[in-house]
Amino acid sequence: MRNLINYHNAKLPKFEGDENETIISTEYDLINDSISILSIQDDEFLVIKQFQKNAQVIIIDQIPISTITDESLHFQLKSFKHLEVYNKYILILSNGNIIETSYTVFDSENIEAQTTIIGTLDSTIFAADWSPDEEQLVIITSEQAESDNLKYIIFSPDFDILSERVFSKNDLSKSKNVNVGWGNKTTQFRGKGKRQQERELLESLQNSGLSSDALKAVGGTGLNGDVDLLRDPTMPYMVDKGLTSLFDDMSVNISWRGDSEFFVVNSIEKDVLCKSFQDEEEVEVDRRVLRVFTRTGELEAVSEPVDFMENVVNWRPSGNLICGIQRKVNLQLEEDKTLDLIFFEKNGLRHGEFDTRLSIEDTIIKQITFNSTSEVLAIVTDNKILLWTTKNYHWFLKQEINIPQGIKQMKWHQEKEYQFMIITEDDNILIKQYIINTITGCAQSPNDIASSLVIDGQVANITPITRANVPPPIYYRDMIVDENCNSMAVSKHNDCLVSISINKLFIGKRDERFNFDETIIEVMKSEFVVDSNDLLRQVIVTENNIIVLIDSDLDGMSYLAILTLDGKFDRNIEVYDKIVLLKPSFDFKSITWENIRGSVFKISNIDGEDYSIEDVANLPALCSDFVVRDKIVEFKDEYLDEITTETKTYAIGLTSNGKLYLNDKLVTTAVTSFLLSDNLVLFTTAQNLLQFLHWEILNYDTIEQLPAIENLDLLNDERCRAIERGSVLVNVSTSSSLVILQAPRGNLETIYPRIMVLKQVRDYI
Repeated sequence: MRNLINYHNAKLPKFEGDENETIISTEYDLINDSISILSIQDDEFLVIKQFQKNAQVIIIDQIPISTITDESLHFQLKSFKHLEVYNKYILILSNGNIIETSYTVFDSENIEAQTTIIGTLDSTIFAADWSPDEEQLVIITSEQAESDNLKYIIFSPDFDILSERVFSKNDLSKSKNVNVGWGNKTTQFRGKGKRQQERELLESLQNSGLSSDALKAVGGTGLNGDVDLLRDPTMPYMVDKGLTSLFDDMSVNISWRGDSEFFVVNSIEKDVLCKSFQDEEEVEVDRRVLRVFTRTGELEAVSEPVDFMENVVNWRPSGNLICGIQRKVNLQLEEDKTLDLIFFEKNGLRHGEFDTRLSIEDTIIKQITFNSTSEVLAIVTDNKILLWTTKNYHWFLKQEINIPQGIKQMKWHQEKEYQFMIITEDDNILIKQYIINTITGCAQSPNDIASSLVIDGQVANITPITRANVPPPIYYRDMIVDENCNSMAVSKHNDCLVSISINKLFIGKRDERFNFDETIIEVMKSEFVVDSNDLLRQVIVTENNIIVLIDSDLDGMSYLAILTLDGKFDRNIEVYDKIVLLKPSFDFKSITWENIRGSVFKISNIDGEDYSIEDVANLPALCSDFVVRDKIVEFKDEYLDEITTETKTYAIGLTSNGKLYLNDKLVTTAVTSFLLSDNLVLFTTAQNLLQFLHWEILNYDTIEQLPAIENLDLLNDERCRAIERGSVLVNVSTSSSLVILQAPRGNLETIYPRIMVLKQVRDYI
């Protein structure tokens, strides 16, 4: 029930002389929080430089290309690695050269660097990749200079050879794993007597005079060629030969498992003898093969043959899946022809797939890569990136990123789990930061029907949980549009569902059956943006307006587009700042946002011409989620000697490292999620507890950090209760006294906390 939200975008500035440089590769540097850049300058030098956090650029070394390769010989970079512990860069070129640049930085103006060729392989290098722990390097080369037989060499960081092995056709027969169909429909129990019904159906078809070919297609064949009514359901009608795709670039690729214990090599084995299940004679084909090796270089498994599997491969860091791409072009029905992302287990057997929803005719997949936590999968094409997440065995398309200039490379940050950088074809470096948050409706009575919104490509899903507690990946209602959604929101009264894509704003109006797709209003981006290249990032709905957060392409600053609930453009509001997160206030009457420095602002009188931007709070750290809410505070007037009231506005924010703040004061730590209801602040903790704070008695002036967990009375204190390990808050409804949590595997749990039930009982009394 969570969605990816575009939190921050940036572009590295260019300096004098950069216009003559072509960027080849980049690396995140974790120790000094910088970015290493490798580029070619004027076709004469390889330049290594670091872009520092303070926007300062340090040039490490300029390497004449003529000193590392024959200028007449075309070379290609296979690996660029910064070994920060050793203060050196390692470059591996396709012509066999392994280059080391050692450096010492005294200050930004005083750098000593030395570049040497530390080794040369006689044969072409087809692929190279370092293990995640940087303790091993795998290089794929050929056995001899002109040979087609590939081999791997495993090096230590000091380039001692640890292991090497030649690939052989015999490898394909060494994998003894057998796919018995676990998880397939054919092996699942389908009800008592279902098998007998199928046999009776086949007998009736046989008696009807159908041709033998038609009967074989339904029932399979026995050893004598007759129709087999007792066909083994685990045996397929056809077995893939492992045919290559026309889009395959014949390259070799390597991917390591996250713990550095295994790596997989995706290569083509030529002239493999094979036959399909019903063929009589063997044929030779070029088969794309995944070979799984241990850290020490022992062959662990070989993938089963898959027709039209392509060259890209990635091992999910958590270790349970190896990912590849299959282009299903050999199917008869056009609707069955799809570009799929397929999964393998470590033993080489298939383990599911899903449709990437990309065009099978002209889309080329350049990369598939997981983030460091294995939560987000990125599929990279020539000019777009698709971000996917999974829950309950369903893959959700959460974001589509369009890069018209073209994409050279995309890399995830190793520690900031939702940040990555993109090298564009026009040699710009883009930094994109995302967060994972729930998108909910109004939590204020009587509109608190616990509306939860989930994005899945062109489908904007909504479930009012108090009306229908539908388990994901099924949802109560949806709005299907013609472009992939990147953000969505629902109005205060749950009667207007809004989503934005790259180019459009979609507005769905609710009918009496809670459907939103009967009448969908489409508003083109050009009707409310300043420039056609401006980026639509987030959308919210307040009481009377739709607000779209837009990043300007000219200066990178943010502005707000205000539209009516019918899609009529009203005005643009310049905030002259960089907004990271846009949200409605708790009562849905105000627009609130957080800027890049952690300051929170709001606009209350948006319908008037004399609106003003008000300061709410300066949060001590940048928060990944926040809520702004008004509170009536009582205080004693010393002059009138009486108790008076005043309305104050507070911001409650949660940082990515689990600190919960009320304005600038720390409430508690180790928080994993939080929500507000009419009279409570709810939050889950890393200790697997759900805790409650009374909003009315939460006093900013006297607030202190909450007591440690061991000091809480879990049995008798209604403000705290245990929950399932890893569960996070999804929604809350005061009117129904319920709280919805989602477990890590994706299922929903609805609970009725004692503190909420007793509060409602007291109100009734």
